[in-house]
Amino acid sequence: MNNDDESVKILPSHEMGISKRADGTVLCYSEDSIEIELKSIKNIGIENIIDIEKYEIINLFDSVSHYMKFHGGGEVQLSYNLDGRLLDLEITNVFIVVKEGNKITLKRALDNKSSVLHELQ
Repeated sequence: MNNDDESVKILPSHEMGISKRADGTVLCYSEDSIEIELKSIKNIGIENIIDIEKYEIINLFDSVSHYMKFHGGGEVQLSYNLDGRLLDLEITNVFIVVKEGNKITLKRALDNKSSVLHELQ
């Protein structure tokens, strides 16, 4: 990490497995939920748009909600207010790549046995 990177805190609700890949990537997985605490989120992206089966955007009062369903069953729901402040982010059966502690990329999880998968780089 360099001086501009931010820390990521991982809080599993129950048991969580951790493995390290040859490239230094840490993979966290669990059958239950895993909460990730980030100081800030600079951006959220999708690794490959063709992995999206369904995408909905709903404007409701002073907020915007996005719903994404990935091929294979993964789902993402996120809401933010008109100032860009994140209100809610729920992710199931989707890889979450966190770079520099504040940049999130969503990836289709090929193995849907684990309910939540997180990859830190």
